[in-house]
Amino acid sequence: MAEQESNPGFRNDEDRVTPTVRATLVVIGDELVHDDCSRVFGLTPTGTMTRGEKNRFGRDYPESSWSYRVADRDDWDIASRVEEILDAIWPRLPGILDFLQAHSLEVHVAVWIEASYEDMPIIELSPELLRLATLRASWGCDFG
Repeated sequence: MAEQESNPGFRNDEDRVTPTVRATLVVIGDELVHDDCSRVFGLTPTGTMTRGEKNRFGRDYPESSWSYRVADRDDWDIASRVEEILDAIWPRLPGILDFLQAHSLEVHVAVWIEASYEDMPIIELSPELLRLATLRASWGCDFG
């Protein structure tokens, strides 16, 4: 047990777990214009969807969205993934907040963790991650 406490993510030396952590910023809304969102956020989206277009299942997207996904990383560092998103947009925050409000847009930050180990790490939000509150962003974390 002491080994597990001192080495989170390990059951023993032969059973190392390497998770994949993914993080994405998503902006959603009926009045979303992808090019405007890219300009205001100063980022190139990694994905976009347009309200009314068909998804891969043949159903209409109910709303438009713009997303920016940071590079996946194979470690337990959830905070660094979210901080990378926040650091990328923080210099433009006043304009982003105005844009979101003017167009009634929602912001979501989603984090996915893929790992096979049943003992997941405890998540604590640092002051850096609490910056999400300034965006009024939801924050989701999915363990798979």
